[in-house]
Amino acid sequence: MILIGKTKTQQKNRKYYTRDNGMVYWRGDFFDTPEQGNWTPQAYFVEQPPQIVNPTHFHVQNQFQLFTEGEGLFGRKQISPYMIHYAGAYTGYGPIVSGNTSLNYITFRALKDPGAQFLPEKKSNFKAGPKDHFDAPLPLLSKDALTSLKESECHWVKPPTAQGMAVALYRIPKGTQMLVTLPPASIGFFAVVLQGEIIYEGEKLGRHENIFISSQNTDFLLRSSESSAEILTLHFPPTDSSYLEA
Repeated sequence: MILIGKTKTQQKNRKYYTRDNGMVYWRGDFFDTPEQGNWTPQAYFVEQPPQIVNPTHFHVQNQFQLFTEGEGLFGRKQISPYMIHYAGAYTGYGPIVSGNTSLNYITFRALKDPGAQFLPEKKSNFKAGPKDHFDAPLPLLSKDALTSLKESECHWVKPPTAQGMAVALYRIPKGTQMLVTLPPASIGFFAVVLQGEIIYEGEKLGRHENIFISSQNTDFLLRSSESSAEILTLHFPPTDSSYLEA
């Protein structure tokens, strides 16, 4: 499975949501595809208005969040662009509190999730099992360094774990290509453009546009356009067996 997430699709799907707990936000999904059961990947852009609290919660699927604009607090930690966060299934995190401007981030999942389970209200839905967290600022190249890039390189922000989770930055000079290294246990990954453009099947993808590639596609090439590109890859482990229905 390969799905392309375009900004025009995300903007078309942009909707305003309100919750009883005071959380309000705009959400726009990058994929405009029919439902495909639990195997439908998700990528959506969240705009959290100023001074809004997204309360502590968990999800039943593994996920990444990429903070792209604004500032705020993630628990007690200060967040700003570009920061990446990973939370494993049934791992509580938050609250996410926006500052004086909109806090924007993209959520990525390889498997469909039914929605946030807020704590303590949904504590009865919590399951015992491994709890996985990871967060880190992304060391992006400066514009000048990216423009003058001569050779492709891969920088592991989080080297592959035994379970198949990993985060990497691929830097590709203009008009070249580079093969993505796939962790053996991973069920798939997102490639997210952070700087420059890439080309897939003749279509250009720019800033924050993305591609989901399932593990069946073992030889995926990233191709840059007329300018050098920096691409984030987010590799997903399978759901831990502790959380699977008997």
